[in-house]
This record gives sequence, structure tokens and C-alpha cells, in this order.
Amino acid sequence: MTREEFEIKAHQFIDELSYKIDELSLKADSFSAEVKAEIQEKIKNLKEEREELKTKMNDFNNDADVSWDEAKADFADALDSIKTGFSKLGKIFD
Repeated sequence: MTREEFEIKAHQFIDELSYKIDELSLKADSFSAEVKAEIQEKIKNLKEEREELKTKMNDFNNDADVSWDEAKADFADALDSIKTGFSKLGKIFD
């Protein structure tokens, strides 16, 4: 994968992530106050991780000193964390 392909896929992932977070926020309204609060906390964490991912992408785009391998590794770590967050939310909705 080239650097440009990586950037396109990363931005697509971030856009998809934003959509899914919004979707989960809407679904949270149908739960009791206690469960809704738990869902909102997990969504808050996902939003923070999304913002960190955006920051890493901006750093990657704007800093020639950021290595290609470093950027891919950082992005992969962030993806793992986000997948874990969605997995935890999925258990609530099941």
C-alpha cells in the first residue's frame, strides 16, 4: 500500500467511525438511564480515540519526519483500541 492509498483508507475509516459513533449514540436513547450512561461513557472514549487518530493522521500528513512504518504502526495500534471499544459496546447492545 502506498502512502497515498494509506491516507485515503485512513480518512475513509475515520469517516466511517464517525458515522458508527453517531448511530450508536442514537441507539443509546432507547436504554434505561443507567445503561445509557454506560454507553455514553464508552462512546465518549471512542470519540477521544477518534480524535487521537485524526491528530496522528494530521501529524503524518504535515510532518515529513514521521516515518511511513511509524505511521502504519501507530494507526494499527489505534485501530486495535477502537475495535476493542466497539466490541465492548456491542456486548451492551446484544
